[in-house]
Amino acid sequence: MEFEATLKREPNRFWSLYGAATAAKRAGDQERAKRYFNELLKIAVRADQPGRRELVEARGVARQD
Repeated sequence: MEFEATLKREPNRFWSLYGAATAAKRAGDQERAKRYFNELLKIAVRADQPGRRELVEARGVARQD
């Protein structure tokens, strides 16, 4: 996956984590999507816009069991 390659070179990038999470979600890999969304939420814990669409989506997937 391209996003994973980017994350290896440049870890903890917002858009790369979001892209990897959404790609995994679309591919049906819920565990991987959850992992990337959780990582995204960790780096955005002090986000200026907590209601940002990407973070709302991340919280929704991260809470799924």
